[in-house]
Amino acid sequence: MVEQAASYVDLGGGHHGLKITMAVARELREKLGIDLLKATTEPDVLKQIIDKISADDAFVFEFLAIVEGKDAADLEAAADGTVLESASTAMVEAIIDFFPDSSPIKKPIRQLM
Repeated sequence: MVEQAASYVDLGGGHHGLKITMAVARELREKLGIDLLKATTEPDVLKQIIDKISADDAFVFEFLAIVEGKDAADLEAAADGTVLESASTAMVEAIIDFFPDSSPIKKPIRQLM
């Protein structure tokens, strides 16, 4: 079964699919201090990530830039509040999708949404 990637649409109608690979997870850790693997054993880390997505729009675009391999300023220029909200939701969905189906971390993430 092929899983649909988390996605959002920008102001220009551009479709942005989000898929977090191990390489992307490493880059998130190195550039933003976001350690998704650490979140599997430390639930507070996961809550901090979700809270940061909710509270910090600059962080959202930096995160998106890493995942998409694009420039954060370009992504931000193609967004308004509605796009920010749908991109933030897609980010959380991409984080959920990063973990295997058997992972006990998936349910708590969904509950934080």
